[in-house]
Amino acid sequence: MTGGSDCAIRIWEFNPSGNNYVTLAELSGHTGWVRDVAWSPSLLGGKSYIASASQDRTVRIWTTSDASAEKSSWTCKVLNFECLVWRVSWSLSGNVLAVSGADNKVTLWKERVRDGGWECIKTIEE
Repeated sequence: MTGGSDCAIRIWEFNPSGNNYVTLAELSGHTGWVRDVAWSPSLLGGKSYIASASQDRTVRIWTTSDASAEKSSWTCKVLNFECLVWRVSWSLSGNVLAVSGADNKVTLWKERVRDGGWECIKTIEE
């Protein structure tokens, strides 16, 4: 999985016959450089999550229930920030997302079970 200056996230798959990697899916929506991407460990099964951090001041949380991970199966929730967002990292259990940005804060986010939205559960400041 990669992200970069073209504002897209790409999921890659190894092609043994060509001995190379091919794009399995391209996820678009960011309007600034993608600075970080992280695939959540999926201990609970059922869903896969990818978080992407961008200079467009958003984090996008991409979700799929499709094991093939093709483009058409991904949906996206957007978290808006007041600054550039540099890094995203999932907890080992895969249910909490840490986000850091240019404001020197780390925020922790968790999905709400009742409606699938995301809420900030903790802010850590220097």
